Amino acid sequence: MNPIRRILNADKALSEEVHELIESGKNLPIAIRNNINQNAMEKAMVGPAPELPRAEAMILLHVRPALLIKKNKVILPDSVELKNRIRPFIKKIEHVIPSVGRIEFLKAGKKYGGTGWLITEDTIVTNRHVASLVAMKKGKSFVFRKNPLGDTMEALIDFKEEYWGDNVAVPEFEVELEKIVYMTEDNTTQPDIAFFKIKKHNKLPEPIVISTRKIIEKQFVSVIGYPAYDPNSIISTMAAKEVFNNIYEVKRCSPGEILEDVSDSWYFYHDCTTLGGNSGSVVVDNETGSAVGLHFMGEVEKENYAVKGEEILKHLRKVSPKFVTGDLRLASEIESEQEDVFPESAPEDYNDRAGYLPDFLGKNYRVPLPQVTRDKDNVLTFELYGETQSELKYHHFTVVMNRERRQCFYSACNIDGLLSKRGVKRTGWKYDSRIPKEFQIKNECYGNPPKFSRGHMTRKEDPIWGDLALAKAAGGDSFHVTNATPQMQSFNAPVWLALEDYALENARQDAMKISVFTGPIFTEQDPVKYGVKIPVDFFKILVFIHDTTRKLCATGYTVSQKDHLSNQEFVFGEFETYQVSIKSIERRTGLHFGSLSSVDPIKGLEAFGAPLAKVEEIRFV
Repeated sequence: MNPIRRILNADKALSEEVHELIESGKNLPIAIRNNINQNAMEKAMVGPAPELPRAEAMILLHVRPALLIKKNKVILPDSVELKNRIRPFIKKIEHVIPSVGRIEFLKAGKKYGGTGWLITEDTIVTNRHVASLVAMKKGKSFVFRKNPLGDTMEALIDFKEEYWGDNVAVPEFEVELEKIVYMTEDNTTQPDIAFFKIKKHNKLPEPIVISTRKIIEKQFVSVIGYPAYDPNSIISTMAAKEVFNNIYEVKRCSPGEILEDVSDSWYFYHDCTTLGGNSGSVVVDNETGSAVGLHFMGEVEKENYAVKGEEILKHLRKVSPKFVTGDLRLASEIESEQEDVFPESAPEDYNDRAGYLPDFLGKNYRVPLPQVTRDKDNVLTFELYGETQSELKYHHFTVVMNRERRQCFYSACNIDGLLSKRGVKRTGWKYDSRIPKEFQIKNECYGNPPKFSRGHMTRKEDPIWGDLALAKAAGGDSFHVTNATPQMQSFNAPVWLALEDYALENARQDAMKISVFTGPIFTEQDPVKYGVKIPVDFFKILVFIHDTTRKLCATGYTVSQKDHLSNQEFVFGEFETYQVSIKSIERRTGLHFGSLSSVDPIKGLEAFGAPLAKVEEIRFV
């Protein structure tokens, strides 16, 4: 189906906006700017108009614009409807923009090859067909090609190249691509992916986080990249010229939707407007700001194609670990250890922290904090204002510490999905001044590989809700070392990381609240690394009012890093998540979760026979 027909048939709001503008005689702003009259636009609206390619292009670029970017800010579209859709997520989208660059060549007979983006702190990803213009496989490694004169070709990435106006110098921020480290095979069974190692630079932007969540039809996304002049990529050469205002090879943001996830394949379809230079562009989920794909190809008047995020990660894990130092995980709860631990606040600064609220789900659904029934003597207590306490209260969550292990028994959090805020920046790690530092793990086991990352127990995202000031403070609270345990740098467990989000989807819609308990499972057999006993297994319990049954529901899960600890030199396989009975978690942790086991749908069962491959396999009833 013609893309204009498909979009207008499927999107009632955009269709009404276009029809109302044209029928009122006002015409589309882009058509007015290009001197296309209302009569031509009306003909194009009725059906395919091969004699009016410019008019059809104007409609397409109204509903699927390619927006210029200036100073890392998106120039918003003419469409009021699209403006309203983009504005709530604009900060997420713009956060990604500095990490996308134009791939340029030297000594190659061609200046520009496509788009790339930072995927780790020293690695960029692009398409194989872009990289192959200057690189090739030689034996088991990859090398830059030589030009006909015998000179070795070179590659750069320019993270600027924005259009600031006619007769204004285009800003540049060029960084050398030192080495081609990986290219997939050139066949239809392999995704179109390549990785370059980038030269160190103190002003490099942040890597873009890859989403491993299942993509869905009509998911609101944007392609960020560098469309180049390509007469074969849009309705006609004249249309291309006028649609892009004869401005090519500069950074643009093209909003659109995912059309279809091709099951059992490495690619998906989307309908964002692209041209040839968009090869290697990032496809960003507008809501989260994470990458869901790598654009690699488009077909005129049909659809565009992108490599799935999970496929990018799959191939990145084949690269030698010395090239993989960034954070590869979706909202991963594990942060890189490049900064020092921040100084702690004074004890009195915590007076406004209410901590975990047992009545959060409602007075009739009281869920108290768990009790430590085994190893009670190791519960860390502290004096505050003349009272002995054991609960470290933060904004929206509470931690109880194990004095011997210097890690928490558990972290308990309340999450309000309706009041959740996105885009709150991370802070540095800090001590909690209410307890002695000797009971908090400092730096001995944390650092760059092969040392461990600080793995959040209460996820950074979970307490970030309420008004913006409170949300920011709650996000900062999650970076106390009391809320961290040592986890492998390669920690990647998509189901584990998506549990809270999936539970919120199944929570009663008029509340969208859940309570979460997370912690390590301590054993005497836990290995000692860098002078610290490292927990092998972790648990999580989710509690909420189910949307269908309207009853309290509690489910338990475990994840293990046992196999990865056995070979600590960078293991990139996924960590398997199991749904288990709450009774079994109580037995293994020595914690008692009150009556929650009575509302556990698997009750006495120990676990499902196989790890959860996707969140949809979770049993809530």
